[in-house]
Amino acid sequence: GSAADAVRCGAALLALVLVRQAHAWAAAPVALACLWPDGRSSLRARMLHAAGAVLPAALAVTAFVATWRGLVPPRFQSDVSGWNAATPAFIALQFGVFGLAFLPWLWPAMRELWFRQRGLLLASAVAGLALAALPATTSDQAAGRYSGLWGPLAAMPTLLGRTNPAFLLACPAGVVAVVAALRRVDARSAWILAGSLLGFTLAMSATAYSWQRYHEPFVLLMLAALAGMQPGVPEKLRARVACIAAAVALLGAVSWKSFSGPPIDRSEQPSPRHLHPGERFPATPGVGSQSNTMPSAAAAGGQ
Repeated sequence: GSAADAVRCGAALLALVLVRQAHAWAAAPVALACLWPDGRSSLRARMLHAAGAVLPAALAVTAFVATWRGLVPPRFQSDVSGWNAATPAFIALQFGVFGLAFLPWLWPAMRELWFRQRGLLLASAVAGLALAALPATTSDQAAGRYSGLWGPLAAMPTLLGRTNPAFLLACPAGVVAVVAALRRVDARSAWILAGSLLGFTLAMSATAYSWQRYHEPFVLLMLAALAGMQPGVPEKLRARVACIAAAVALLGAVSWKSFSGPPIDRSEQPSPRHLHPGERFPATPGVGSQSNTMPSAAAAGGQ
């Protein structure tokens, strides 16, 4: 794109990371859009446009990291910081599960992939199986694998004590659906969307928690974008309504389960590990001798 496009994209990217630093993943589609040949700009110019677009956001994130001395504010560094190897598999699983809502749009692409590029289909399925089999995918609150779909998945038996069989089915299906859909869109869009997915997955993996609420909006929007870009999809209104209704019912059941948990005691004080040493919070009437001053990190067990 032009220099003006790079400035506009860079401003939007900066606003995103100022609101939520994990949105740094959006640097991937911005840079890739700037680098795509447009027939007017040289490679050098496109590289300068890409660098200029992502530099303000990169500097902002760097400033946050320097201020916090970590990727997140100090109050969250005791339990949020880290890496969750199951997140790529969990994101692939969500593409497989929620992809059912978009099956009337995506099925022609998957069918075409089977008949025309079966090798690519098999490679995509193997990649999905690898995502599912390599990390532990059992529901485990201590490992950040809980809430959302992790809840109902916990009721399933496990393989070798570390693999949930649902992942072995849904992950390959999700990867195949995405690859098949990307194959049928124009090259520039496929380039940007694939980069977005990779950047988002890496960013979401850089936290100890693999939570559906972090991933679900992106997954649904990506599926909707891919479905809307598929050429020549036949009209199947009943199938579309049925698939979308099934997805709404599934999401509704997961939400209901989350909302129907045990009530939160409003008099409960914040967890010490979620407060910075020296931070104050209002004392709760009737709690007794609890201090309204945050204890030191040593007193909080080194958190």
